[in-house]
Parts: sequence; structure tokens; C-alpha cells
Amino acid sequence: MTKSKGALAVSVELNDGSFRACVDDCRGATRKIFKGLTAEERNALAAEAWEVGIRALATAGRRARSADEPRRPIRLSTIPPSSW
Repeated sequence: MTKSKGALAVSVELNDGSFRACVDDCRGATRKIFKGLTAEERNALAAEAWEVGIRALATAGRRARSADEPRRPIRLSTIPPSSW
């Protein structure tokens, strides 16, 4: 699967045992972040950005699903009036 949005192009492959993503980002702001880093630092930063992004998306998905779950009604009789 390949998706392109202006200066950002993404290619994704999903196999039985792995997931591979290739990002081609020509945006100046992104280039500034990586400019001046060694290859090892660039790889580490990209890996960390991937980990943080995946974790954030998973958390957002869980929260969205839990928001759709029906809530138990709150009975005011169980809450003392001083808490209102």
C-alpha cells in the first residue's frame, strides 16, 4: 500500500511475521529535526517517534472505544447533597 499526501509519501507492507513502513517526508520542518544528527541518532529518533506514535494511536483507539460503551446511570440518591 502506498499513500502520498503532498510532501509526505508512505509505503506499507504487512507480512505474516512483520510490518514494514517506509516514510518519504520532504517537509522542511521534518528535515530540520533530523539535520545535524548522525545516522545512528537519526535511526534512534525515527524508532522512538514510531514507538510514541503507535502507542498514542493505540491509546486514542482504546479511549474512543470506551467512550462508545454505555455508562451506568449515576443515582443522585447515592451521592450526599454536600457533594453536589
